[in-house]
Amino acid sequence: MSEPSAQVVKAIQALYHSNDRKQQEEANNWLMAFATSAPAWGVSFALLEPTFSPEVQYFAANILLSKVRSECQSLTPEQRSQLIQTISGRLHQSEQAYSKVVTQRLCLVLAVAAVSSGTESTTQLLQQVLSGLASPNGEQMVAVYFQLLGSIAEETDMAERVRRQALVPALMPFIPRVLDTLSASLTASVSLASNGTLPVAQIETSRTALFALLKWFQMSNAGMGSTSALSSGKLAVSHPNTFRVLVQALALQDADAIRTMVEVWQALLQSEVSSGQTDEGMEQAAMHALAEGIVSQGTRMCSALESDETRLLMQIAVALIERDAELVAKGEHQMLQLCDILLQCVKSGERSTVEVSMEFFTHLNTVPVAERHPQLQESLFSRLLQLALKQAELPAGFTSWAEWGGDDDADSFHRFRDQILLDVLDSCFTIMKARYFHAIAAAIRVAGTWQCTEALLYSIRSIHISVKALVLSERLSDLSDASVIQSKQEINSFLRAIFGQLGDPSTRALFSSHPLVIQQASRLVGDYASWLAVHPASLNGLLQYVFQALLVPDAWTQAARAFRSLCSRCTKHLQDDAIVQGLVEGVKQVLPSIPFSPTEDNEADDERTAVVEGLARLIASLQNHVAIPLALSLASPLISSAQEVAASLDVSKSPELSAWLRLLSSEVRFLESESSAERNPAMALLESSWPLLGGVAAEERWCSSVDVVDALCMMYDRLLLATKVSALPFVPTLLPLLQGIFLKHSYASCLDTLAVVVEVFAPDSNEEMWKAISQTLGTMVQACLQRVQHGDISQHVDVLRALYDMCHKCLVFVPNLFVTSDTAFVSVLQVLPFTLRTPERDPLRSMLVF
Repeated sequence: MSEPSAQVVKAIQALYHSNDRKQQEEANNWLMAFATSAPAWGVSFALLEPTFSPEVQYFAANILLSKVRSECQSLTPEQRSQLIQTISGRLHQSEQAYSKVVTQRLCLVLAVAAVSSGTESTTQLLQQVLSGLASPNGEQMVAVYFQLLGSIAEETDMAERVRRQALVPALMPFIPRVLDTLSASLTASVSLASNGTLPVAQIETSRTALFALLKWFQMSNAGMGSTSALSSGKLAVSHPNTFRVLVQALALQDADAIRTMVEVWQALLQSEVSSGQTDEGMEQAAMHALAEGIVSQGTRMCSALESDETRLLMQIAVALIERDAELVAKGEHQMLQLCDILLQCVKSGERSTVEVSMEFFTHLNTVPVAERHPQLQESLFSRLLQLALKQAELPAGFTSWAEWGGDDDADSFHRFRDQILLDVLDSCFTIMKARYFHAIAAAIRVAGTWQCTEALLYSIRSIHISVKALVLSERLSDLSDASVIQSKQEINSFLRAIFGQLGDPSTRALFSSHPLVIQQASRLVGDYASWLAVHPASLNGLLQYVFQALLVPDAWTQAARAFRSLCSRCTKHLQDDAIVQGLVEGVKQVLPSIPFSPTEDNEADDERTAVVEGLARLIASLQNHVAIPLALSLASPLISSAQEVAASLDVSKSPELSAWLRLLSSEVRFLESESSAERNPAMALLESSWPLLGGVAAEERWCSSVDVVDALCMMYDRLLLATKVSALPFVPTLLPLLQGIFLKHSYASCLDTLAVVVEVFAPDSNEEMWKAISQTLGTMVQACLQRVQHGDISQHVDVLRALYDMCHKCLVFVPNLFVTSDTAFVSVLQVLPFTLRTPERDPLRSMLVF
């Protein structure tokens, strides 16, 4: 072994077997560099000798493939010819020398070399392969030839456009011979399989034959256009033996072979065919034959619902219905049988199998009900609903995802529900209408486990958009349609019953049987809040249920959102002083105990804001003399908690302080008053919280936290927008605080708050206030210029965005203020060139708007 070869072998061994990560990285870098060198050609051929291990041979074959792809064009014709002959000779000893993966790689090397050399070399290689198949040296050599056939077509299809346009017409005349050869081999395999188990060598031959067929179909479809593409119909007419054996090969009990067959049928069914009655007739006849072939495997599929083979055969059925759902919906005998088999597969305990089956019925539902066979209308989807409800259940023995040790996990389960099951349930409701809820009501009456109850609640909640679109519709056509009116009445009756049971303490035990049931019921209430606004009979009881759910850790997030939805959607039914006062007092007791984990990255994690926002909406709907004390009562514990944290001066509590400030600002958000003539809840809140805000803004330890300052500025923004000119006396105190924080820390939120000051106060301010705002504006804009001049522009992207947004508001609301401020106007013009250096979208967009 030469020294370069020894070095490569040593590096390969280090890459695959060393426990030293650094050594592996060094070996990989060295090998990558070596692969681009001239000696790599000779060393790679040397390392293909039978004496080397498969991993060394595989690496050598990969190097050759890389070099052929990148350097073949630079070789002379004689060198390319020698390369093809050498690799061809190596492949003929494949039976003794190489593993399957090495053989596959060498077939690719040979195909790339031939295709890169041009049409003549490619057709010569193809003729050699076909001649070799006429008298092969053993079954393993047949597999090698089939692999080569597939690789030639694959590389032709991947060639650049000009080369492909020359190659494909030259190869198309070989298609009959290629297909006949491959189908003859497959026929033999199918015949052997029908009489017993296939030998291992024959299994591999079948796999490579299907691979070659796939690549030739893909090449013909991509290379010649719709008039010459090999669709399923054209294949059945022009190459009936090949089509017939592909249908028969569905019986092969080999997952790898069927996996390739899925791609084969997808390529044929998705092929672009020319328009015309004859072509469509051919296609439909071929699809009937394919459906019959799948149906012939029905017993096998239904007896092994969890097997890969069943799932793969189902994928072929999905490809068929994707191609022509109308044909399936006509309901000819084999199509009805196909639908029945796919329906049985929904019973599978294998999630991936269920998903494929449900995808099939989702495609079927794209055909209008009136155009379907009667057996593919409501009766089918009624059966599908029963199976789907079972699949919606959490596993038996499940308690929580943290404790669950099964194969499923929270992400995959919820993905299945939200992306697959939801579409199926919505399809069932679209067809069944009120009878969907008849089935749910019957299932609720016999629900034996909390998992079943939770799934049934999900089945009601998941389709809420479609349900509300129907029952709340005021379209004239719906108001005069007797069937629609009856469906509305029956659905409303069911919803009144289910929400009545949920809102009645004496009958809600079923819906309090597990934290996840409570979570799902809370989501149900929130999603149907707009319906409850029209049918409020159970509203008070539902508020009590949701209120109690706030105390359940696993349900409190959804309960908080449901509470907000009820308060916002059903305001007119809750607009009562005593009710709102009771809710405020109740929330004051519950809110501090709600599980809460503040984070610096995502303030939306604190769902307490949903509760506060909901109450604030109700408070804002009351008369001021009632609303003010209630607003202060709600804010009091929030202010006290924030003051307690602020007084600690413990910077590690910055996330906690910012969370309390954001929570307080969520109350202010909905207390805005149209009139400033009288004292309103927002003004009362400003007065009570101002000492807290000023204390935080004046303390450097808190101002060093961007999260705290962002929350502080959010509070300022909402207070000023809610109180408008009533807050004018507070502005002289606010401006120096904003300026001081910004000069020291350059937080974008300070500029945002100054923009609010400009918007609210500058147009109507007196001369003294005008001067104060103008000076603050000039100072902060000049500070921005200094930051971008002497710092990393990438660190000030958000500041630039806020700067231009603020300046834009100045031009809109008080152009004289901005234009007459020489400092501000000149400074912002000097910032413009620096902004153009950043690739970030937000500051550039704000600059253009300005």
